[in-house]
Amino acid sequence: MATDWDARKGARSISHSAQKFVPNVRHGLSIKGTPPWEFMQRLSTAFQAEILRPAVYAGARVLYDEIKLRTSAMPWSKTGTLHDAIYHWHDDAASTDTYQRYVVGVNVSKARHWFLVEYGYIRTHVTFEDSAGNWHTTSKLLKTPQQIPAYSYLRSSYEAKIGEAMRAIKARFME
Repeated sequence: MATDWDARKGARSISHSAQKFVPNVRHGLSIKGTPPWEFMQRLSTAFQAEILRPAVYAGARVLYDEIKLRTSAMPWSKTGTLHDAIYHWHDDAASTDTYQRYVVGVNVSKARHWFLVEYGYIRTHVTFEDSAGNWHTTSKLLKTPQQIPAYSYLRSSYEAKIGEAMRAIKARFME
């Protein structure tokens, strides 16, 4: 699943674009930023990095907080596995002095079921919950497959907070 907020289309503007959330591509929201204003181009690259990284982090943090809020409000969640698997991370390999990238998403090694919650699924086998609150699937088939609805926490967080994240980045630039 990938969503890119990309300001590389030009140093004079910040834009955002959403790609389809596709399971097993990327597991989170990618926040990217380059300096948007002409005065930033006149600054040294080291000084740009000091301004740019905290600004892009401010936008990533807005999205991170919203995703954490939405996963904590899931009515059926007892173990909190999905909530605990949400992370934000600075991509050092992709970042430079004039380009910073933060990724906000789900750690798939902790919550392998993230896309089932995000997109919904059709249950074909009998399931049960053990005493620890974990769900298990048996080999016994259901008489009628059951549609389990999606609970979109990533896509809805992005749609709800992308404007606020943009404003947070711009506000941090101006500090």
